Order: sequence, then structure tokens, then C-alpha cells
Amino acid sequence: MKRIALLLLIGLCGTAAYAGTVWDYSPINTDAVCCWENQTASQNFADNFTLSVNTTLTGFNLFTGNFPPGGTYNVHLYADSGGVPVGLPLVSQDVTASSFTFYGNLNGNAIYEVTLPISIDVLGGVQYWIGASGNGFEAGQVRLLGPGDPGNGLMAQFSGTTYSGMTGVGDQGYQLIGTPSGGTTPEPSSLTLIGIGIAGLYRPLRRRLGR
Repeated sequence: MKRIALLLLIGLCGTAAYAGTVWDYSPINTDAVCCWENQTASQNFADNFTLSVNTTLTGFNLFTGNFPPGGTYNVHLYADSGGVPVGLPLVSQDVTASSFTFYGNLNGNAIYEVTLPISIDVLGGVQYWIGASGNGFEAGQVRLLGPGDPGNGLMAQFSGTTYSGMTGVGDQGYQLIGTPSGGTTPEPSSLTLIGIGIAGLYRPLRRRLGR
């Protein structure tokens, strides 16, 4: 019984948030349209997202029809004002893709998934705009338009870092990978109370068993 109690306490204390898909606008056969010009210094895009809890974003998965280049990608995050992105990027990170894999043939197009490692903290309940583009090369942006589109059919379009307006050609095909950093695991004080409760349950059993 002592071993079970200790294992339970260790399990509770060791519980930690883990990285997973926190936002999923990945393309499917009924919505994927390929591909729009997507370069950091010229036309590029961002789409809005809101997460329920504070989260550290650790990955951005871009969907494209272009073969991998040799350069870096720019991942950019904007604040929201009245339902549109505003100002200069809150975050701008140039990153090298950690993987480039074939995703599937969708609507007659060969689609690839580019995994981009990032480190961006966002607040729960706050709307942001995020996108990824090629630094000096054509990254290509799969847009989602059709019955499978999970969004509202709109993307924010930029010229460099300057917001140009909303374009009704579909949503950005992308995924966000992250680790929740708030509201998903017990507070340390809660873990202490749980430990005290387990200890309280264990003592009568110990006396009863004569140990």
C-alpha cells in the first residue's frame, strides 16, 4: 500500500504539460488550393488564432506545394485590433526547417509539410495573427477554401511587414505545436495538499496492519 501511495504521489508530482497540436488548420482534399506567393520581403500572409490557455508555441507547420529551398523561413506574430493585425510584428523569428515531408496529393496538387521550430509565448483568450514566409525564396502558401475550410475564408495579406488588407481567397493552411503553460496542471500548493491527503490515508492503514 505504501508503494502504491508513493507511486501515485510521484505520478502526480511528475505530471507536466507536453507539446502537441494546439491549432489545426491542416489541409484536406476538400479545401486545399495551391499555392500563393509567400516571401518575407514581398507578399506574405498571417491568420488569426486564439488559444484557451497561456501557451509556449514550439512549432509552426507550413503547408506548401514548393520543394524545399536552402534558406531560412520567417515566422511572424502580430497583435490584433478590431479583428485585424496591427503594427509591427510582436515576434519575428528566422528559422531553419527541421523537416520537409510529403503530406499528400490534395485536389491534384502535391502538398508538403514544413516543420519550423519556434519559441513564442502567447496568452490564453487573446487573439493573435501568425504566418510563415520564405526569406528570399518562394515558400508558397496553401490556402484553404471549400467545404473543409475550418476558418472564415479570410487571410491577412502583407507587403513585407505592412498590413495590406484581408483577402477572401481562403484561410492559411498551417498548424501550431505548443505546450500549455497555464491552467492545465495543479499548482504546487495543490500538489502539496494532495500529498498530505495521501499521507493521511496511509497512516491509518499502517496502524491497522501493525507496521
